[in-house]
Amino acid sequence: MPKRIATFLSSRLAGLRDFLSLKLTGAYPRPIYVHVEINNTCNLDCVMCPRNRLTRRLTLMDDGLYRSVIRQLAGMGVPSVSLYLFGDPLCHPRLDEIVAYAGKHGVDPFINTNALVLTEDCSRKLLDAGLKGIFFSVDGVTPEVFAEVRRGGDLGRVRANILRFLELASNYQPRPTTVMQYAVSRLNEHEVDAFRTFWEGKVDRLNFTRVTEYAGIEGLKTYEYKTQERRPCPDTWSKMVILADGTVTTCCLDLNGELGMGNAAETPLVDLWRSPRWRAIRRAHRRLNFFEYPICDTCPMPLLYAANLVDHSADNVL
Repeated sequence: MPKRIATFLSSRLAGLRDFLSLKLTGAYPRPIYVHVEINNTCNLDCVMCPRNRLTRRLTLMDDGLYRSVIRQLAGMGVPSVSLYLFGDPLCHPRLDEIVAYAGKHGVDPFINTNALVLTEDCSRKLLDAGLKGIFFSVDGVTPEVFAEVRRGGDLGRVRANILRFLELASNYQPRPTTVMQYAVSRLNEHEVDAFRTFWEGKVDRLNFTRVTEYAGIEGLKTYEYKTQERRPCPDTWSKMVILADGTVTTCCLDLNGELGMGNAAETPLVDLWRSPRWRAIRRAHRRLNFFEYPICDTCPMPLLYAANLVDHSADNVL
């Protein structure tokens, strides 16, 4: 059988298995999106980040736990992993080894960074390690706005680091996917067009996100809700998050692991994914019973998923 036909049939069968699993068990056979928080340490104090409400111990994920998690994800057929959450992965002293280990086991590694310490040496190590993709979070175009949003950062240094990384990456085949990310808020919405003008064509994609009122952060969002209609959060069916201490949750906004489904150091990930506790939160969301989980009840995402908002920056961003 020709390879192209075999690949096509394999993908169709995989899709059928996923569909049947969703219908019969209420979940995909494996998470589609996985965050592994290799560290929850950071070198900036960004205005829209809820890290000041972090009650977990600042730490690096245990090396043995990380390796176990990657092997389990590979065994579950998870194709890629985001090696970050409430920390900047460049603050991990062995990031290149972390990246290489994931790639070695067939799980494509991605990172998101503020690029403040993305030195040339660091860039070369990550590229040599087989980094699959990198998101650069740069929420300003002028030094004044950047400093107000990314407190403790240095726009000139960050920009130079990114441009050098892009130059080095152009010599690699395949080279990693590169994305510039901009979190739109009332502080920087007027610089969206200038951001697009500067970075378009230099990276593979521009990604504009909305700053929400998550974790009590008020006064930054650029939109208002038309109604209070809410919809289930798709993350409960599609996402797995492993925090630095091994706590497993279903939400990338679960700052302190309140929704803890278990711990990766104690229970196989596949068992947690199919566990009664995980099925219970999916059921609660399907029934719109957000009150059963306080963190879900106060989360803005179900409102955003309903798309019932007036976005004052929509003309610039979308």
